[in-house]
Amino acid sequence: MSLLRERRLSRRLGVEFAPGQVCGEQDPRATCGEHRMSASQRPGIKPYALVWLGTLMAWVALILFIYYRQWQSTGVEDSGLGNDIRNGVLAITALVGLAFGGHWLWKVRSAVAKDPAAMASAQATAAAATPHGRMLAGEGERYVLEVRGLGLAVDRYYQEDTWRLFKDKDDNYLSVLSKDPKDYDPNTRIGDGEMAASAAFGYAAKAAVERWPLPVIVLGPPTTINDGSTMASGIAYWRQSQSLGLTLFLWQDDANLASAQGTLERLFQFFDDHPDVPEVLLVSNDSEGGRYGWKSPGLPKQPEGVHVPIMPDSMTALLVARSDRVDRLVRPYAVDVDDGINKDDTQYDIIKLWNFFWDKSDSQEEGSFDAYYRKLAAEKHYASDYPPGTMKADWWIAQLPELWKQINNKGPGEFKPSPYLPVRWARWQVQQFDESPLLGYLHRPVHVPLTDEQGKPLKRAGQVEALRKGWAQAVSALPEDAKPTRVFYDTSLDREWVIPLTQALHGNAEGIELDDKHEGYDIGRRLGNTGVSSALVQIALGIVSGYDDGRTSATVNLTPDGYAGIVMVSPPDEASKAAAIQHGKHPFYDLLRDKKATP
Repeated sequence: MSLLRERRLSRRLGVEFAPGQVCGEQDPRATCGEHRMSASQRPGIKPYALVWLGTLMAWVALILFIYYRQWQSTGVEDSGLGNDIRNGVLAITALVGLAFGGHWLWKVRSAVAKDPAAMASAQATAAAATPHGRMLAGEGERYVLEVRGLGLAVDRYYQEDTWRLFKDKDDNYLSVLSKDPKDYDPNTRIGDGEMAASAAFGYAAKAAVERWPLPVIVLGPPTTINDGSTMASGIAYWRQSQSLGLTLFLWQDDANLASAQGTLERLFQFFDDHPDVPEVLLVSNDSEGGRYGWKSPGLPKQPEGVHVPIMPDSMTALLVARSDRVDRLVRPYAVDVDDGINKDDTQYDIIKLWNFFWDKSDSQEEGSFDAYYRKLAAEKHYASDYPPGTMKADWWIAQLPELWKQINNKGPGEFKPSPYLPVRWARWQVQQFDESPLLGYLHRPVHVPLTDEQGKPLKRAGQVEALRKGWAQAVSALPEDAKPTRVFYDTSLDREWVIPLTQALHGNAEGIELDDKHEGYDIGRRLGNTGVSSALVQIALGIVSGYDDGRTSATVNLTPDGYAGIVMVSPPDEASKAAAIQHGKHPFYDLLRDKKATP
């Protein structure tokens, strides 16, 4: 189905369809990692046969001559004639055979080196034997996304400090955040929240590949405002505040909603539908101030003066990727371009992309995104026609045929531009991707309906059975030697929801007990209501804790839409963690120190 989608998309964009080479697709007889040479590429056997025959005849002649001279001078016939001829024949045959085999091997390697697709296939075959490769080999329910960047801010605590709060305050029924109103200065709280949001965005986005348009999905709290406002306006602000001048962002999608769980499901579907996407940034942002700013429904009267916020600031950013797509679609076709190039080096396609991107983004003239957005705002009667500062991905993709007329596409192999890989990457961009740390894996979410066919909530026994089946499905998608050892969940919507969840997990083969403070983590009690960020906060805690102790986590997120979502979070293998340290410091450095969490 993904190939069919590629063909349809290619026809709409007017570009040539070129799916990545699949093992055995071009030659059904070929096996994974094997490159079949053409007849012209194979070393000829005739020259070696002639050399063998000539050397053999010379050897026999030499031995006969030596034995003849010996007989002539001594009159004695030596009985070793046959042995010497036989040994020489064997030695000559072995040497010629080794020479021919070496020539064949050299030809194979040369052919693979000249064929990027074959090189990628060989690399993929080698990678498949590693734990990381086996994880990426999963399909369907076993499909995973790599987490290559993580940003987490809750209240005034960033990154691993949030997880350390759980470890420092080791009680599943007590909040890890302060309940003292004096700790929340109303004069600085808005600024603190903006700083936290920017920091979380930066932590994740700094791991992205530079000078390549990165799709971003942004989520915020529910709103009653209908004036065209969009969460996407935060992308440009966060980009500037975190000095991400070389990173290009695309507004892939945005939404104001109650839970990120549905977006997680659509994120996996997005990777299914777009096989040329190497990585995506998913962002959520929620807070008391944000809720009142967006005029979210159901809010009480806004508190005045010094008070404990009704919900903490919570911002999560996940940079998710598929490195096998880079190996197949990018690495074999990468070009040697200096990373010190600038906008004037227009002989390079990467700079043509850069200049084209900013021409479309910054210009106010007809044909620019700003002009398009202002026209759209007028047609839909938005309260403001001020553009969000980041181009919409579908609009950008529609402009790409204009760019493709300008590029020269020079480099190894036959690279076919596509919507999310419009030009070849430079080798330093591939290196940037390789050096981004592998923090863990997200497994495909399991959707657990908690309503009947008429949309009415299931009774408790029905909920328990649905959760039990969903749990079994999620566990079955894990690697054979893995099992979850802790659960992150949230009872902010319903404190009593822990009852059916506990009953569903009772007696589970993994031995998890939610009332064990080291196995069950209710973030609704420990952090408070993190709103739309809840599902991503749970995942972020699973990522950090898994990197810390190498254990698998489960997240179970109840939504207000009548279903729960289960997402398994697996840690990276030790080899991947060691590689990350070689490229820089520990991704969660404070976990290595005996350090208390500090705001």
